[in-house]
Amino acid sequence: MRDYNYYNNNYIRYKLDVEKYNKRAQTGPCFICEILKSNPNYPAHIVYQDEEIISFLDAYPRLYGWTIVAPKKHKESVILDFTQEEYLSIQYKIYNITKAIIELLKPERVYILSLGSHQGNSHVHWHIAPLPSGMPYNDQQNGVFKLDILKIPEEEQMKLTSKLNNSIQILNKHR
Repeated sequence: MRDYNYYNNNYIRYKLDVEKYNKRAQTGPCFICEILKSNPNYPAHIVYQDEEIISFLDAYPRLYGWTIVAPKKHKESVILDFTQEEYLSIQYKIYNITKAIIELLKPERVYILSLGSHQGNSHVHWHIAPLPSGMPYNDQQNGVFKLDILKIPEEEQMKLTSKLNNSIQILNKHR
């Protein structure tokens, strides 16, 4: 089991240019749709995808292993754009992706939340945010969003992507 210091303090942190981020989110194309089109301006470390969803490492992670899950179809309401069956199918996949993250990273806790707005990043998506073991309480819950962004080396992201993909594939075979 790796601890909070390994997964967070051994990486450089940087401040997000919030103004630039918000401008892109509100006036640029849908980042999820661009990832699905393999637009080189929107690179992604895809940990899993199937006919229904795509899951990838967050480009602006505050925690190691922060992952996003989104439907491939551009939908904007976390509930109203889905039938109950579609919603539950995606939630089942979020469960398996989260279980793979838990088995690999051994976090203290995992937060799962949907962020975005009709005003920016409107394509509905869920964030899976694994809190590392030993993370100080003041950095948990709302404190997570006050943390600066981790700069994780490309090689490390590729390794994590591969490990998560392998774990998810194994979980999907045993369902």
